[in-house]
Amino acid sequence: MHRLKILFIALLIGCLTTTPLFAREKPIAKTGDKAWDAFIRLQTDWTRQLHDLVLKERKELKGIADLSFRWRLAEMKLDTLKFLYLRKHRADTIQRDKGLPAFVTLEWFPEYSQKLEKADPSFHKQELLATNLKKKVEQNKDWEGLQDYLKELQKSEAHQKRFDDFLGEMNAVQKILAKTAADEMRARQ
Repeated sequence: MHRLKILFIALLIGCLTTTPLFAREKPIAKTGDKAWDAFIRLQTDWTRQLHDLVLKERKELKGIADLSFRWRLAEMKLDTLKFLYLRKHRADTIQRDKGLPAFVTLEWFPEYSQKLEKADPSFHKQELLATNLKKKVEQNKDWEGLQDYLKELQKSEAHQKRFDDFLGEMNAVQKILAKTAADEMRARQ
């Protein structure tokens, strides 16, 4: 549970600023993996909720919230491409039996990027987009203010139910992951 709370905090700070704000943004493709797809859907929905909350309560942070959203969405798409590659070529590196934080922390090496780039040229474009957006976010004068506001939200009694609900949904994704791990283990026996 402690690792799940750490993941929650990381998602809170990293995600808030991500919502499909722009109609031209393509949704993140489904992978066919129930646990991964549930996690990405939850992460996207949570980010959208936080983004909407920032726009409602702190309109002066709209610029950084929008930019950060684009970055987080680009990161989620990049992670999904990496996950698909690992599932196909290095499935043994995907940690399903050590909890959600281990599952979503992909073991990735530069040579994987090189191989994936050769197989799918769009991977490099996505990698560059995520890197460039991250730099812009980190250099933005309001980035620290957004992070501070998100930390305040987490401690706010007025928003406690929202955070409790999110943790409940994370636990539901954890259950999907545990079931998938158990099913895979039975299939190998």
